Amino acid sequence: MPRLSRESIISSFLHVMVQGINKEKIFEDNRFKQYYLSLLKKQNQFDIELLVYAIMNNHAHFLIHYQEIDEVSKWMNQVNARFAKFYNNQMQRVGYVFRDRYRSKPIADLNHLYSTISYIHHNPVKDGITKTLEEYKFSSYCDFIQHRKDSKEINLLFGTEKYDELFQTIHQMTSEKNMLKKIGEEEAQKVIHEFMKNNQLETIEKIRKNNQYLIPLVKELREKANYPDSKIASLLEIGKNRIYLIMNQKNR
Repeated sequence: MPRLSRESIISSFLHVMVQGINKEKIFEDNRFKQYYLSLLKKQNQFDIELLVYAIMNNHAHFLIHYQEIDEVSKWMNQVNARFAKFYNNQMQRVGYVFRDRYRSKPIADLNHLYSTISYIHHNPVKDGITKTLEEYKFSSYCDFIQHRKDSKEINLLFGTEKYDELFQTIHQMTSEKNMLKKIGEEEAQKVIHEFMKNNQLETIEKIRKNNQYLIPLVKELREKANYPDSKIASLLEIGKNRIYLIMNQKNR
């Protein structure tokens, strides 16, 4: 699993939600879903990336990446104002269309980012609109599995264009706790594999027997996979006390 460790990147993701006033089904007709989606995708002067979305019947969720936070409010005001005008015209009504301007939640870290992607895509199934993620036309799920997203968006989310396995993993887990555990295990195995490849090691036994290899591997597992010493010890089949001793001896 690729890391997105730079705080400046993570802090520039937002989970945004809009809802119809009085929870009215302002997107129930597909033409309204399509029009709202077209407005979201047409950023024009705003440096905002629409990465993940699901347009439901009475609300919409989307994940964006922005450069300047002030632009988000301007963009959302423009999108919602244009949709409201179109909706009122089509429905021959007047007045407010949205419950609020919008609600947003900053993405705290990589785990939060992945769980948000899964949460957004699972909305149609959770609400009983479809039985599978693939069936829903107004979410970005199929854009990912059919490789219709551009490389910039993919790299923003995953740090690599080889994202298929990770993407499936984060959507298959039924709980965030299990999902993050699975992702952590996969990342740890990749770190070990790359370490052995880079050091031309054929077996992990050589690492266990030689602190010259063990110390840097433990450090990589801590930093890249965010693995605690107890799990590292179990993964490498060594005692946790040994990790404590060699790492503290190294720092003396």
